[in-house]
Amino acid sequence: MSSAYNKQIIINFLNGNGDRTILDGTNAIVAKGARQGVRSTVFNANRCTTDEIAREASSTMGPWRLYLRGHGDFQRKTLGGKRPDAIASFLLAIIDQGNLPDVISVTGCRLALGPTQIATQAPNIASKDSFVGDLHRMLGEHNIHVRMSGRAMLVSVHGAGTKIGRKITFISEGQYRHHEQSRSKVIFFWDENGNQQCKFSWDEMDLEE
Repeated sequence: MSSAYNKQIIINFLNGNGDRTILDGTNAIVAKGARQGVRSTVFNANRCTTDEIAREASSTMGPWRLYLRGHGDFQRKTLGGKRPDAIASFLLAIIDQGNLPDVISVTGCRLALGPTQIATQAPNIASKDSFVGDLHRMLGEHNIHVRMSGRAMLVSVHGAGTKIGRKITFISEGQYRHHEQSRSKVIFFWDENGNQQCKFSWDEMDLEE
């Protein structure tokens, strides 16, 4: 399957606990991209400067995706231990207004859930009052109007085989829901009136991303 993107930039937000899982998943996403002819550049946020990432982002040509990867805590609204305002400030320093990503994919677990929601509810309910909803809104307040995706379930990445780089979703350990991505992936976007909206992605081409 081909990709809608020519390039992907992946930023890992690492905080020590379980970093190997994040890094292994990122490597799998890079491998999937290589199979599809998608060039990948990976940065670890705590080991590089925003200038380095900004140069890469501004020089990226054609449709491109920005991945934000790290462990998610939906109740504390954190990705890799960082809250939405900190991530927004980081992104504002690297994103070129003239060359916005086509989508920002946040792959931390459950970060499309609101902090008072029950993690194991089924079906899951998307929330604008979530890490991804807050981050999407904060960027919009600075005229960065891009689509953003997040997950309402736990999410992992296939590490090998024909499905390498594909996302696996599940409600809790041992309850895999790979074929129910439509109740996991949430798209945040701006409507024609400039209002923030969100929806489950069952009608999106990249449902099985």
